[in-house]
Amino acid sequence: MKTFRDFPIELAWRLQWLDYFLLRTKEGKFARLPIGPASGHFASLNDPADWGSQELALQRLSYDARLRWVGFVLSEADPYTGIEFHHCRDPRSGQISPQVFEWLTQLNSYTEICGRGTGVQVIVRARLPAIVRRRKDIELYDRRRMMVFTCRRIKFLPRTIEACQATVDALLQAAG
Repeated sequence: MKTFRDFPIELAWRLQWLDYFLLRTKEGKFARLPIGPASGHFASLNDPADWGSQELALQRLSYDARLRWVGFVLSEADPYTGIEFHHCRDPRSGQISPQVFEWLTQLNSYTEICGRGTGVQVIVRARLPAIVRRRKDIELYDRRRMMVFTCRRIKFLPRTIEACQATVDALLQAAG
C-alpha cells in the first residue's frame, strides 16, 4: 500500500479524493478511469458527490485489486494548481533537466516523481486563466482534473504546498 507519510497534510481533510484504474484502449494506450471511493463505480471529475475522503480512497485501494493509485480532484472550490513537467527526468539516474530543476526551485512546493519516472509533478496554490494549459512538455491545470499521487516525493523540496502565483504566471509566459 502507498504511504502518505511525506504527503501534504492539508489535502488529507478535503473530500476531493478518487481511486482509479487503468483501462487499455483499442489503440493500445492506457486511460485512467476514476472510481468513487464510496461507491466503487465510475466517478465524475465534475461531481463532488462522487468524491470522498483520502481515508476512504486509501481503504478501497487496499482491498480492490483493480485499482492502481488514489488521486486528488482539482476544482474551482480549492486554491490548487497541478503542474506536470513531462520527459524531464532520467529514470535511471534520477537527473532532472536543468531548465525544469530551475522551475522546481522557484516553485519550491510539494513535488513528486510521476508514475513512469520520466517526469515530475508539483502542486501549488495558484489559479490559471483557463481550464487546462498544455505547452510543449508542461501541463498546468487547476480544475476538472485528477492529480494522481505516486508518493515518490522529491526530498530536497518541501512537504508543504506553497503559494506561487507569480511563478506560475512566469511559467505560463515562458511556455508560450
